[in-house]
Amino acid sequence: MPRRALASAADWIARRSGMTSRDERRLVRAAYAAILNRDPTGDEVAHWAGRLREGMPWARFLTLLRNSPEAAGAGASALSRLDGVIEVSLLVDDPLPGHPLRFSASTADTVLLPSLLDTGGAWEPHITRAVRALCGPGDRAVDAGANSGYFTVLMGALTGDGGCVVALEPADEPRRWCERNARLNGHDRTTVLPLALWSEPTTLQVRAVPWATTAAHVVTDPRVPLGEGEVATDVPCTSLDALQADGAFDGGRLSLVKLVVQGSEPQALRGMRNVVTRHQPAIICHVNAVCLQALGQGPADVAREIDALGYRALMLPKDHQRAWAAALPAATAHPQLGLREVTDLPAVIAASPAADDPVDIVALPR
Repeated sequence: MPRRALASAADWIARRSGMTSRDERRLVRAAYAAILNRDPTGDEVAHWAGRLREGMPWARFLTLLRNSPEAAGAGASALSRLDGVIEVSLLVDDPLPGHPLRFSASTADTVLLPSLLDTGGAWEPHITRAVRALCGPGDRAVDAGANSGYFTVLMGALTGDGGCVVALEPADEPRRWCERNARLNGHDRTTVLPLALWSEPTTLQVRAVPWATTAAHVVTDPRVPLGEGEVATDVPCTSLDALQADGAFDGGRLSLVKLVVQGSEPQALRGMRNVVTRHQPAIICHVNAVCLQALGQGPADVAREIDALGYRALMLPKDHQRAWAAALPAATAHPQLGLREVTDLPAVIAASPAADDPVDIVALPR
């Protein structure tokens, strides 16, 4: 029976069999039979029955089983450990030769982890392809807005023993996972900094939702009310020019900068002019009109800073944006990646089929 049908059967069992939270062991056995097509071990029954008695919702338990490596076909070593940490293989369908990559995440992660399990360990496949094309052995690379470290780990493997990676993540929880994943893959030339990226060194307020690790963002006016579930923390900020002055990129060429900083992209670009003069790195930049607006900015500000660097913007479409991007009036500017240059970035953003769908670009020297 297909896994989707098995999962539906588990829901049906829960609704129709009269089970309640007072009969946790039957719930556990029914879920294992329906989703994993096997009986649970005694230890698994004891673990999950205990968690259900402690108040874990039935829906949460089902979600953990459905998102487990075993349910995804990867083979779980111990499902009783699912209520904590999962390790998954990255880039299962297109691995880096000689670099098997591992990634650990919290089972409470409802954004990154389910995507990795569904895609064979590939997060944001369009950016993954670009990073692989633009980063190589011996290079220096920057992952700004590193989150839990998926791209940090990828960059670490690509740059190798002769290169280095500088990752910046101001939010405590995802940064700890980023550090953990760098260690997990033996990337001792990766440095993870507890800093936000800005136009200059300063201190600003960063807001994050603990269970949404991809949503940390800077605010310039702390009087703005907190969003639902947000926690505010004052964090130090830096610029790439300041990092360069401190020797962060000495010993080689900085080939790639990835900027996914939730609306702070114009400031981050403004703070890297000396870096651009020296290294001319490729820049992967996230353009989220909603996040930009929260800081009183827009796509035009991103375009202005890219132009001030002497760079041009190339569309880096997500898979579901390919048809739309192919219809844009633009010339192919990067044959290896099949990217097309756009001369009016704000107009491109405005023409997006979904107003809240971010657009990614690669910025290259003119």
